[in-house]
Amino acid sequence: MNKAICFLMVTFVLLGSVMAANPRVVILKLNYNDGNITLLNSTVKYGFFPDRRYQPDYGYRAEVISFEDSLLYEFRFKAPNEIFVDGTDEDGEISGGKIALENVNFALNVPYYEEMKEINIYSSEDEIVGSFSFEEGRNMLIIRWLLVGLIFIVTIALVFLIIVRNKKQANS
Repeated sequence: MNKAICFLMVTFVLLGSVMAANPRVVILKLNYNDGNITLLNSTVKYGFFPDRRYQPDYGYRAEVISFEDSLLYEFRFKAPNEIFVDGTDEDGEISGGKIALENVNFALNVPYYEEMKEINIYSSEDEIVGSFSFEEGRNMLIIRWLLVGLIFIVTIALVFLIIVRNKKQANS
């Protein structure tokens, strides 16, 4: 009986520490098309977001906004529509340069906040070029806490049943 209770307690402590150690991120799969940015897909996963201590002086700006309309996180990034190409001509001369693509898909990792309502993306001229809502996050938060509560109640009930069963066996 004591071994079962100790096992359950150790399991909960280990699971709690694993969940606390890994932050969650939102992976935004975006499309850049001639200056406009549209959301193709978004996924919330456990992982890490880039260190953004060094940001470009100009470019696009992303903001994470809360349900209370306060700023949770902000960073700048350049559109990844420029690629460098090298090649050779018929004479074997190496040439190349920078090519600007008009349409390209890319991904951004953004820290996940339970209270995030939306992510807004602004151009370098501070014009909004994309706004992505995360209203369903509030409902997921409620469901998550209900599941945690249910798991806790079931665990307590199982421990109680184990204790009662062991007392009945000891009395027999």
